[in-house]
Amino acid sequence: FTINQAGMPCRLTFGSSGSFFPRTAGSYALPVTVAPGCPWNAWSNASFVRITGGEMSGSGNLLFSVDANHGPTRFATIASG
Repeated sequence: FTINQAGMPCRLTFGSSGSFFPRTAGSYALPVTVAPGCPWNAWSNASFVRITGGEMSGSGNLLFSVDANHGPTRFATIASG
């Protein structure tokens, strides 16, 4: 006997769709909006962008750092789930 029960809607949105960053290294906060109590996780597709913290449940800030760039322009994506 299997029971499947729907959970609360946990649609997450970032406070920005993208940004340009200086060549120097830095730490940043990205606003995240999601229903109270909804857990979330985030990751980057590039090694030069690291997720460093955040609430990871409900709305708040996603904290991340970007390494210094000593080469050509590069691109990365932060995703959540």
